[in-house]
Amino acid sequence: MHFKELSRCIQRIIVYETRERFFVLGSNDRQTHFRVLKINRTEPYSLQITDDGRVYDPKEINDLVRMMEDGNKSKVRGQKIRSGLQKVASAYGIIGFVRFLEGYYMILIKARRKVASIGYHSIYKVEETQMIYLPLIDIRENGAEEARYLKMFQAVDLSANFYYSYSYDLTHTFQYNVEIPTHVMTKNGRISIKDFFPSDHVPSTLGYISTPNERFLWNSYLTSPVKEVIHEDWVLNIIHGFVDHGNICNYGISILLTLIARRSHKYAGTRFLKRGLDFDGNVANEVETEQILTSGGSYGYETTSFVQCRGSVPSHWTQDISKMVPKPPIYVELNDPFAISAGRHFDDMLQRFGSPIVCVNLVKKENKSKRRKHESILTDELTKSISYLNQFLPPANRIQYVHFDMAKCRKSENNLVMHHLHEIAYQALAKTGIFYNRKGYSWYKSKDQNRYSKFFETFMNLHHNQENGTKQTGIIRTNCVDCLDRTNTAQFVVGKCALGFQLFAMGFIDQPVVEFETDAARMLEAMYESLGDTIAIQYGGSQLIHRVKCYRKRTNQWSSKANDITQTIRRYYSNTLSDADKQMMINLFLGVFKPVSGRPHIWDKEYASDICLHLPHMKQDIDKSGLLLRHNTQWWDRRLKKNLPLPLFYSEKNCDIALAVDDEEFNYRFDLYTEHYRPFELQYFNECFAYKDTSHTVRDYMPDFCSEYSPFAVRDWQGKWEEQASSKTKTSSLQSFFTSITSVGSVVGGGSGAGGSGGGSEKSGEESESESEEDSETNSEEFEVVSLMDLNSEYKSDAMEKYAQNMEYQNFQTFFKSSEEVYGFAMKDPKFPKMKFYSDYVISSDRTCGDNLSVIMKRGSVYHNGILKTDLNIYAKAFAIQEYGFDQLYVSEEDIAVYENFIACNYSD
Repeated sequence: MHFKELSRCIQRIIVYETRERFFVLGSNDRQTHFRVLKINRTEPYSLQITDDGRVYDPKEINDLVRMMEDGNKSKVRGQKIRSGLQKVASAYGIIGFVRFLEGYYMILIKARRKVASIGYHSIYKVEETQMIYLPLIDIRENGAEEARYLKMFQAVDLSANFYYSYSYDLTHTFQYNVEIPTHVMTKNGRISIKDFFPSDHVPSTLGYISTPNERFLWNSYLTSPVKEVIHEDWVLNIIHGFVDHGNICNYGISILLTLIARRSHKYAGTRFLKRGLDFDGNVANEVETEQILTSGGSYGYETTSFVQCRGSVPSHWTQDISKMVPKPPIYVELNDPFAISAGRHFDDMLQRFGSPIVCVNLVKKENKSKRRKHESILTDELTKSISYLNQFLPPANRIQYVHFDMAKCRKSENNLVMHHLHEIAYQALAKTGIFYNRKGYSWYKSKDQNRYSKFFETFMNLHHNQENGTKQTGIIRTNCVDCLDRTNTAQFVVGKCALGFQLFAMGFIDQPVVEFETDAARMLEAMYESLGDTIAIQYGGSQLIHRVKCYRKRTNQWSSKANDITQTIRRYYSNTLSDADKQMMINLFLGVFKPVSGRPHIWDKEYASDICLHLPHMKQDIDKSGLLLRHNTQWWDRRLKKNLPLPLFYSEKNCDIALAVDDEEFNYRFDLYTEHYRPFELQYFNECFAYKDTSHTVRDYMPDFCSEYSPFAVRDWQGKWEEQASSKTKTSSLQSFFTSITSVGSVVGGGSGAGGSGGGSEKSGEESESESEEDSETNSEEFEVVSLMDLNSEYKSDAMEKYAQNMEYQNFQTFFKSSEEVYGFAMKDPKFPKMKFYSDYVISSDRTCGDNLSVIMKRGSVYHNGILKTDLNIYAKAFAIQEYGFDQLYVSEEDIAVYENFIACNYSD
């Protein structure tokens, strides 16, 4: 049996309105197949929607619209006949339906933008939405409360980092999506694919739609009223997080890099209001990050992927924000000696990713004040939980714990943060591996054996399979206090090491390592910093503060003071004034709180804290079996014993729809080629997605005037990277104000440059107090004037960064390399004898040819074997007669013929 994943064909929608109904017409992108929804408007409090399940062709849909228009015409005495069918809106999809206290609203995707492509699958970002009130009778008993709920719901900006795809399941990883489904979800339960079709009618080709991962489906509550009523083509799976796309150009071969971050809507919320985990094992700020590498060739797409995740420390802890202190104290709300909630969290990870789970803890192990513990409380809780849970797991599948105090290492004299992170990353990657869809690897064994080769040999021994390629088994889970700054830097290092494994597996590099100062690494770093900024704004209310370069090298402490103040004000305002409102919006959007007429509203004092909404016994629609506590020793699912180290999700993949698609009438549901290439549209090349909306290593990261075009070549200085980083940085007026104040009176060289979002060593909320003493000390070496010509290549990027911040001093060497660095020889002025010879040669040329030289070059010049030669058929005076004192010089025709023959013979050679 051959399996094909079906695409959701409804990509264009038109909404028509009559007095009693809404008619929603949906079609595929080429408008060759149509479906129709009918929504009854006469019921004010219920959603009555009908899907006839029929597919219309263009002629049939035109007849249907004409019939609806004729049937709803109204005639008023003394006026012309008016059509009762009015066009209300056009859209690209339906997000869902929502009801507060009155009637239902329909939420449409008004505008979209393509942001990435995986093979022929296109990924879109929601740019604009529209809400339509469905009931006809607009008599509202709770008008004020309804308007407040509507305003609160609309405050959730659906145009900010919400993504979907018509043909690709963004809620799952790439490795899961390529697996073959084994079961079908029906109204009667879960049925095996083998038992779903009769034995005598087994189709040769099976089309299916996978069951989405509920954890990352942000419109699950919005689609719940209609999911069982309408056709699956109408339902879109919306995720919230981050998607970026780039092209690593390796001598004309495009290696497409896609970075996808999925935020979990379980226990979602803002920074200080959502800490730790709930009783179901869902942690706060859980984000699943996947990097996919695709390269098209004559044998189809060659794809590798790697997945890692971040999440809060799995314990019942919180911070007291009632007091105005820079670091709110951390305390444990509920002691869990048997790690019941943590066990549910790790059990879910074992089912989704398999084993081993490598837990990388980046919080501090010890505090400066021994009398008052702070971050070390979280370390103690995490180690206790893992130690207890590992007692009941098989030794080969136990949770592996790694602790690394990044803050302490960064303040050390050597600052070896990146070195230690690389060692942790390579060891963890050797255990988890990567996914690669080819049967055999494209790499060759390198003769140069180094420390990276040992990691990769371990990786191959564990995960290599000649028949099916490789699968990632296990996950690297990273956490700090907020899972923002330190976590993002650590995840970038893990992603960079994984990128080396991916490129090595595909045969593009001869060692499984990508250096920092390469175009490919810079592109990946820019992607992870954009991802970190997005997650930080969603969870913490401000952008990243500590960035990758902050841990790579010591930066100017003075230049970051303005950004410290600005980010502190932003984060304080977000945490104290707006976090409560944001949390109410999220709870309303996700259906955690459902408004009911006659009951307390979400803004009432009864819900001053939403902790009651997450307690099992307070949930209204919880399954009774969910209240049963699992045995304290058998905390993991027994089915895992047969599957580990493979994930249980992959071996028992479910699908919602399974159809026999042997007939040609279903071909339009697999036509991804037309959606990807769009041959029916005429478009300028510079407006195409692959050119306009995709970052490119050559265009955006490769320095100008370079002689090495490989994206994996180490650059001595950063070139375009510095220029683009400064151009993409958006500085607020308040930040500019503080920057102008702090930059006055800088020690050598004037201003020190604005910090911006890409600033150097800013301090986050949990680290500002512990590192304030370190920041107050000024390193005199940072203000020392250094000549670029005296530096080695490994230090040139540091010097370039300093000079880029100080714009008062720029020279030619800042922007251009010397010929000795590029071509291996130095350009020098000629000595006097050679200069005299050159000048005499030029004077002789002017005297002999004179003005006729330009005529010869324009009219009688030809190229032969790359050498410029003069056509002898054009008459020109060979000598200036007056230079020799003769008025006229006679040359016979015989002598001219001899001369021409002599010249012709020499040139013919």
